Amino acid sequence: MNPPDHPDHLAAADEQAALWAGRLAGDELTASDRRELAAWLAQHPRHRTLLSDYVALSRDAERLMPQLAALGRVAVPAPAETAKTARPTVARGWLLGGALAVAAAVAVLFLIDRPTPAPLLETGIAAHAAHPLPDGSQVDLNARTQLAVEFARDERRVRLVHGEALFAVAKDATRLFIVDTTAGEVRVTGTKFNVRLESADVVEVTVLEGSVVVAVPGAKGDPLKLKPGDQLVVTGGAANIHQVTSDQLQDAIAWVKGFVVFDRMPLRDAAARFASYHDKRIEVDAALATKTYGGKHRIADLDGFLQAVPLQIPEAEITSTPEGVIRIGLRK
Repeated sequence: MNPPDHPDHLAAADEQAALWAGRLAGDELTASDRRELAAWLAQHPRHRTLLSDYVALSRDAERLMPQLAALGRVAVPAPAETAKTARPTVARGWLLGGALAVAAAVAVLFLIDRPTPAPLLETGIAAHAAHPLPDGSQVDLNARTQLAVEFARDERRVRLVHGEALFAVAKDATRLFIVDTTAGEVRVTGTKFNVRLESADVVEVTVLEGSVVVAVPGAKGDPLKLKPGDQLVVTGGAANIHQVTSDQLQDAIAWVKGFVVFDRMPLRDAAARFASYHDKRIEVDAALATKTYGGKHRIADLDGFLQAVPLQIPEAEITSTPEGVIRIGLRK
């Protein structure tokens, strides 16, 4: 017997929910029917949700019936036929033609011009994952990253919830590829670029190939156009573009191979970057915050990073609290 979350079981449950919705709307249930329905609902929590969804669809079906008929998805009863029906509900007509078939037709109509949702793509602590997208594009996700994908007929859209992603976008001049972040929107038709969402209002975009257009919320003027080698940092709506060398480009995406590279970065920022990969809290003493730090570390090697800090900054000392907070403070 298949488990409750097996695809075959889910498909059967979906079919049963459609049929029960049709029966509930079209006829009075007998005592036996009600017992059967109660038993089916008790089998799995998902059954109640599915039934609720199909009942909601039935409520809108009468409004949608002309559009369904125009699409050739369902036949509308003639007026004379409808007049003979004691309860002229749309759902009763569904039963005559098969509740599941019409429910599927309604679903088709609802999905037209709507994005096709994909599962939320995400990675865990110190992890990396590569995913193909429906259009042939490729996305790599850095540690502790979440990416929501919604593709529609006229555009390809993803939303970087948090973290970092490297996109290799398949060319399609008819459909923009859009990356939404809380700090800005990246638009391309086909290119390769890296996006790192550092916080709700800080985003970094680095272009490796092709061209990228970035729209910054609330910014005046036209969207910013970036070319290969450009790195854009948006902080609180203020944008700064600078050129990076080929070596710096490779450093920016070293995480794809499991590394992070710091090139004379303020210690405060380097610590925050490592902390984000491990879901740790690292506090840096104000006297050390702007001290520069450089090095290449494996993302998974938090201990190695912490051991290296005092070697470069002798006055730094690493301690931790019982609550698990890591502190980089002045040596006593």
